[in-house]
Amino acid sequence: MRIHKAFVFGGMLACAAIVLAAQVGRVTMNGKVVSTSVKTFNGTAYVKLSDVAKAFGLTVSKNGDAYDLVAGGGGSELFGVQGKMGTEFFTGKWRFLARDEQAVNSYTPRFASDKTPITSPTEDNQLVVVTCRLKNGTQQKQELYFYKDLAGNTALTDMDEHSYAPLYIDALNSQMTADDILPGAAKDFAVVFSVPKGIKVKDMVFTVSSPATTDKTDIRVSLNP
Repeated sequence: MRIHKAFVFGGMLACAAIVLAAQVGRVTMNGKVVSTSVKTFNGTAYVKLSDVAKAFGLTVSKNGDAYDLVAGGGGSELFGVQGKMGTEFFTGKWRFLARDEQAVNSYTPRFASDKTPITSPTEDNQLVVVTCRLKNGTQQKQELYFYKDLAGNTALTDMDEHSYAPLYIDALNSQMTADDILPGAAKDFAVVFSVPKGIKVKDMVFTVSSPATTDKTDIRVSLNP
């Protein structure tokens, strides 16, 4: 779920029976305090996005000029079709394999035509690169996007329930052009994340996204042996 900075959770909050108590600067949901940080500007009340996300069991991940609300990596939560690193599994439509995961300071794309090295935006972060293969398990040609801004719920999670949006997807035709994958054909690619140094990664979620349909498949891969 992606929202921009000025987005107001009107419908979502109303459905959850959230009550804004502006006179005391707090927000309650079904009688439970969600946030005590409420600010009013031009007659409109604003609440911290992290407080709202927490109330719905989500975490906030900044991605460019937008914010993603994604499921956290903790507990026994299930998210999409699940598999393990190094093991190919079938979603009913796609065969997916996460080959390996590496933490590096710099990454030179292996699959994209542009071989410009990629580095983390900040010195406190490092890159985590997950190399994958996706195979068309259907009898029809499929069109897919391999582009970070069209990556759906794609994210990396750590052991402390934080999530990180992809920095780059290394694939041939990895821009906004859809890639045709014939029946039985495979696509090799890598997903690059920028994460704080020293974190312990847990899972990667990858969204298989097609321009021909709104039906998306979320795949969750455990990165631990």
